[in-house]
Amino acid sequence: MARFIPLLVALAALTAVPSVARSDDPPRCYVAVQGSGSVTATPDQAHINTGVSIRAETAHQALDTNNAVISRLMAALKKAGVKADDIRTRNFNVSPWYEPYVRNRPRVIAGYQASNQVQVKIRDIAKLGRILDAVPPADSLYQRPPKEEIRKRLTALQYKVTQEDGTEWAFNNAYWDNKHPGIYVDIVAG
Repeated sequence: MARFIPLLVALAALTAVPSVARSDDPPRCYVAVQGSGSVTATPDQAHINTGVSIRAETAHQALDTNNAVISRLMAALKKAGVKADDIRTRNFNVSPWYEPYVRNRPRVIAGYQASNQVQVKIRDIAKLGRILDAVPPADSLYQRPPKEEIRKRLTALQYKVTQEDGTEWAFNNAYWDNKHPGIYVDIVAG
């Protein structure tokens, strides 16, 4: 250990000596530039995002329904004058959705959701309003499942309450006193 102390002192002394510029070194020059700018122009394009999200009992049903609905949306856009090349898929997803969380019970898949979002490029701003008006409202794109299908998915009480304006007993279900954070959704619409 004692042999290393002089070596450490010598290294410390060398690093403490300031470097001295020699006269034959070329001078160092630096140029620093900072700038900013802005451009103002009248918009000549617009991009809108729209799409479809469908829930069904099986992934196959969700995909079939989603494909049918997105086809109607695409046809409406094309009829309004949007070229097929100006419609691009932005996001496509198929995933399970679950029944509401119940403490100490495993999550149960309630069905599947298929989502398809598209981005539409509008090349003529003057036509933007007409094209937006041509996008059908969601309720006209979605076709409600037949009552028989809804009846199969729900219990008798759920069907009565959601489809026939029935009521259920107060304070007599799994969620009446539930204070757990989370997202609670309509059993029919999701």
